[in-house]
Amino acid sequence: KDPPNATLSVTANGTTKAFVVELTDPSLSGDTLTYTYKVLGTEAPVSGEAASLFIDWWYAAPGRCVRGPYGGLHCAW
Repeated sequence: KDPPNATLSVTANGTTKAFVVELTDPSLSGDTLTYTYKVLGTEAPVSGEAASLFIDWWYAAPGRCVRGPYGGLHCAW
């Protein structure tokens, strides 16, 4: 299987940094969803005042491509 990637965006001291992570082992407890993650770059996430996680998504429609809401092009065959 190919686990989803995500972008973790962290703001610290007025500066925002983005990190690409691989998400595995999802666990849902009530309304809380948690993952194990692995950083795919050389720089590790920092602690900060705010963080956002943008998870890859896929829209499967046989034989066509669609443009995602954040600019990505997703194709299915």
